[in-house]
Amino acid sequence: MFVDADDILMPRAVEVLYTNAKTHDYDIVQGSFIKEFKDKDDIMMSSADNVLTWFHGKIYKVDFLQKKKISFLSGLRTDEDAYFNAVAWNSTDNKGLIGEVVYLWRDNKNSITRSLPDKEYFIKTHNDYIRGQVQALIKLHEINEAVSQTFITNTLINIYYFYMRARFYKCNEKEMDNIISILKEKEWMQSWLDNGKNWVDVIQNIKPGQVYDGEYVIFYKETFNLWAARLLRGRKGE
Repeated sequence: MFVDADDILMPRAVEVLYTNAKTHDYDIVQGSFIKEFKDKDDIMMSSADNVLTWFHGKIYKVDFLQKKKISFLSGLRTDEDAYFNAVAWNSTDNKGLIGEVVYLWRDNKNSITRSLPDKEYFIKTHNDYIRGQVQALIKLHEINEAVSQTFITNTLINIYYFYMRARFYKCNEKEMDNIISILKEKEWMQSWLDNGKNWVDVIQNIKPGQVYDGEYVIFYKETFNLWAARLLRGRKGE
């Protein structure tokens, strides 16, 4: 169980999460949490029901993590929770969701994730996020000897969005290319690229652009299919 030093566990949090885990012998139990936002003298709250990315509001069975050899990714300084939960959550069907709020995520402007403006934080951390997602795909295949086609599709789309935003901010593309291109070596990645159904899923789910700093940016310079062919497609015969 994880708690940031500046956040608050709700009074019944440990009891609710632990009881659910023991009663159903779950590997992971996830509750809901509330996010706090401060605007001058006002404090606002919003619900963040069952968000998978963060550690907040979750409890994990140690035996499960040890058996699957799931741990933090060495060298990852930010977005370590996105990697960890992508691997843990997709390595078991024995997991539970509860609706009760168990965690309050406080708005601390001096914290690591909120001390910088959104753009500066993204520029500083985007490579960590991309590396974590790439390594999560690799780790999941190592654990399960397979990764669901839907998970691969959604993960690649997320990486693509991050790549396009980093390009918009003129970040170093060579660094990102080197991180992503390791997937060229994976036979299962080539199988994903060869499966036409996966491309139907991409077309149905991907957006042609995103809003960055109030500006709608269309990804006309490199569509997803061209990007995937450049960074993911191994040489013929490999």
